[in-house]
Amino acid sequence: MGYASGYNAKRWWSDRKSRETTFNEYVKMIGNSFGYNGPEAKSTLDQIKSWFR
Repeated sequence: MGYASGYNAKRWWSDRKSRETTFNEYVKMIGNSFGYNGPEAKSTLDQIKSWFR
């Protein structure tokens, strides 16, 4: 059983947390399709996210 994240898939644009979750998941899917995964990929994702803060 999962935990309640507060993410609303039907209204993913409605708040900052949901938008960030959506962004993270799409970036991870794209990265995985190019063979990026593991700790280095997470570090790169964190770096990219810092550009938008």
